[in-house]
Amino acid sequence: MPLVRRQGLAQQQPNPPEGVQRNPTAIAQLIAREAPDVLCLQETKISDEHTAGLEAELQLPPGWHAAWSCGSKKGYAGVATLSRLPPLSVRSGLGVEEHDQEGRLLLTEYPALSVVNTYVPNSSAELKRLGYREKAVVVAGDLNCAHQEIDIHNPKTNLRSAGFTQEERDSFGTRLLGARETGGAGLVDASAGG
Repeated sequence: MPLVRRQGLAQQQPNPPEGVQRNPTAIAQLIAREAPDVLCLQETKISDEHTAGLEAELQLPPGWHAAWSCGSKKGYAGVATLSRLPPLSVRSGLGVEEHDQEGRLLLTEYPALSVVNTYVPNSSAELKRLGYREKAVVVAGDLNCAHQEIDIHNPKTNLRSAGFTQEERDSFGTRLLGARETGGAGLVDASAGG
């Protein structure tokens, strides 16, 4: 079970083909060993009606919480986000029935963190789902940080303004635009011509 760990966030990569039901105590062991605040599971292969029973079998530490996005097809896909703190909100899917019936996306929000847990389908036999996978992903929104001078009116007089402090700009550059190898997300700032 390969693990990615960043400052209290641990993400378990896709589970073995038999799913998490075959060895539920492995999750408790992983939590005890890695001490994450959040653990994301993919390919859980759980049906909605089995989540409550499985949560008991997982032997999560006291106070831990589980959020699930289950596929409508039995034993297929699914993701779960386990967390030390209760999520402020949980959203399953994109709101598009064609995609949501597979249980491949879960958004959980916490006081200092939003977690998007996704399980992207493989291209399938004869590559029939390759087009589904090749779509570009665009993250858009007001991230409340003017990363470059071009992103703000009057940059010289706004150097200590919220959203344009050097600390915020550095964090934005490191966490979102930084190389994946160094812990960044590897995103491209389209406004900077990147």
